[in-house]
Amino acid sequence: MLDWEFAFARAPLNDIGNFLRYSSRQLPEYESGLIEGYVQAGGILPDDWRRLARLVDLINLLDFLGRPDPTGAVVRDVLPLLQGILREYA
Repeated sequence: MLDWEFAFARAPLNDIGNFLRYSSRQLPEYESGLIEGYVQAGGILPDDWRRLARLVDLINLLDFLGRPDPTGAVVRDVLPLLQGILREYA
């Protein structure tokens, strides 16, 4: 599957962080299935992959808020995600 919405060349942890952004709302298999498939396909994850992926996604979330005129819906969606990351790693 190819997703060209945010196409760019960066570390795979960026995609993993993006994919897992709402994983707390999903069944546990959502995360474990992605990681299992990634590793089985030859992907290599550092020991602290989950933390790194969340921190990389933090940059993406801040970018949403840093756009010239973020909509109210974007702000309402992004702020709780930012707060969750900050609580988790503060």
